[in-house]
Amino acid sequence: DQPGVHAALKNGRLLLEQGINTRVVILPPEDDPDTFARKHNGNEVRQFLEENEQDYVLFFARHHVELDKSPTGKANAIAETAATIACIPDKMRRSVYIQECCKILNIKEDDLFYSVGEIHKKRLVNAYNRDTLPERPVESRGAEAQKTLQTTPQQSSATTQPSSPLPEVQMLPDVANNEAQTYEPYEQPIVFCLIKYFSQVAYKEQDAHNESISITAGQYILGSLEEDDIEFKNAVYKRIAYKLSAHINEPEFDAEKFLKEEGDPEIETVVERLAFSPEYPDHDEDLSTHINHYVLDLKLKVVDAMRGEIIQKMLKEPEPQARTLMNEELKTIYKIRKQITDHTGNGYRP
Repeated sequence: DQPGVHAALKNGRLLLEQGINTRVVILPPEDDPDTFARKHNGNEVRQFLEENEQDYVLFFARHHVELDKSPTGKANAIAETAATIACIPDKMRRSVYIQECCKILNIKEDDLFYSVGEIHKKRLVNAYNRDTLPERPVESRGAEAQKTLQTTPQQSSATTQPSSPLPEVQMLPDVANNEAQTYEPYEQPIVFCLIKYFSQVAYKEQDAHNESISITAGQYILGSLEEDDIEFKNAVYKRIAYKLSAHINEPEFDAEKFLKEEGDPEIETVVERLAFSPEYPDHDEDLSTHINHYVLDLKLKVVDAMRGEIIQKMLKEPEPQARTLMNEELKTIYKIRKQITDHTGNGYRP
């Protein structure tokens, strides 16, 4: 019945969060689990379950589409589906569900991909805060919050400075919004390296058995960004990274040729623009140094953006307790920032 369906939809996310492959079975309308089990023997129940089980996420998307076919209903279905997929901890499973649910919802893959990514990042931040931010004594909160408000605006005045000079960049597709424009100088050099040097060995290291391990530019870049759950703000760059990630372990993979033949006009524009751009020097001689700095520059930009957002919230927050918690978040951000700048000097390794 409908209450049962509602309960299944609500509780299924809890299972997804634990990485459990979740299935749904709709019983005949006249039955609940108890009455159905009483009417049938064990073999009949097992057979019914096997023949009628549906994937939870796909069922969730179909159910919301059918629930309300108005524009508002479709928008709600997209939002709810994105929130459900974002519960899944495994990135590959999230990607597969995004592809399948886009067919059900009849929307572009990029739209759902972006929504899921934003929700997933917020979930990670919230989980991190729950696990790391301690409760402070009530009597100490007001004074510390006031101190924070006096000191942090000055601390935040410094802007992110790239650890290595970045080329002058020409804006490419999907930089109409302010956020994408802000990140363009940091994302574009990384995309250039993905296009030109995806399969080229950037690092050679020794494993526990003293065997040589080669790490390509593509493995290093995509692995480093995924490690910190960073995605490109530019939707075209995001598509490029997504398409190349499926070929990350293929030796001699020609990323430039592959992207040109993908049939995506916006991706082709980026490839043509960057592959032969005079703005970027030849990186063959010191590839590891270049991609190391490009990735760290982007990470530093992301951290500084988070720092700025927290400070703005603190300045508007009237509650001392909330400001104190934000101050703890800010301390964590400064620690992360120091780690990145230390890596910049010491040579970061995956």
